[in-house]
Amino acid sequence: MRMRTGKYNACFAPFGYQLVGGKLELILEQAPIIRYIYDAYLAGKTAEDIAATLNLFSDDRPWKPQRIDYILTNERYSGNALLRKRYTTDTIPRKVKRNRGERPMCFVAGINEAVVSQEIFDKAQELRKKRWENRLVDPDIFISRQNELAEQLRAAKLEKERFLKAEEDQTIQQTQELIEALEAGPDFLDAFDGELFRELVDKIIVESNDRLRFRLVNGLELTEPIERTVR
Repeated sequence: MRMRTGKYNACFAPFGYQLVGGKLELILEQAPIIRYIYDAYLAGKTAEDIAATLNLFSDDRPWKPQRIDYILTNERYSGNALLRKRYTTDTIPRKVKRNRGERPMCFVAGINEAVVSQEIFDKAQELRKKRWENRLVDPDIFISRQNELAEQLRAAKLEKERFLKAEEDQTIQQTQELIEALEAGPDFLDAFDGELFRELVDKIIVESNDRLRFRLVNGLELTEPIERTVR
């Protein structure tokens, strides 16, 4: 029933909305911030630029590039809903995985009040695609190292308890967010996953012509050699 009606089935509403009776209602005073994010992005600003600008005027939760990316890719802001993006496996132990066609999805148009037009939302998606195609890092570099990265992230998960017992700081929350992103993703990648990459990696640092350093969202840094596939 929720898939047919577009009823919001998460515990927390996305920024700019409040959850009332299972439906999303627009928070009018936050709508200009969302429109600014889309307008600034289409004007050439990056998610990092936009987050930095918003942090100059925000006393609330810090703005991060990942949060900007979420707003730019969430169809709810254009008034629509794509339901069942993730699913729970039938086998035990049950896992939550990203839906890549294994389960039917449901697109519901006009389910909540839009903040931006469909035209603006579509332009943002087109620009994001072009930017990813023109990025410095060859996707083959990331694909060739994905299993090693997954193993290192699993090691970070084992350190979770140690972090929780340590002094309270931002690293704990960021590590928890990284672990949640890892748990929601696939065990192994057989293709470049741009969305998962953005969730895990905060910054890419070019150390030399043959070495890159990936800074994860929790501050952990992984140094990797550049391996390019001969085409």
